[in-house]
Amino acid sequence: MQVARDLLRYTELPLTEVMQRCGYTSIPTFSRTVRRWWGVSPQHLRILARNSGDIGKYAL
Repeated sequence: MQVARDLLRYTELPLTEVMQRCGYTSIPTFSRTVRRWWGVSPQHLRILARNSGDIGKYAL
């Protein structure tokens, strides 16, 4: 989940790409897991990061 958080925060990869890089094959399952770990949906986590200026900090 640390990798998922970092990919969502620091890249502009599509959610499906982030999900696959973290070993998930289902968006609903990935979304539920992110919500359990971080308390927000993957999309909301990304929005919060963009508002804080974190997006694009690291390149893959």
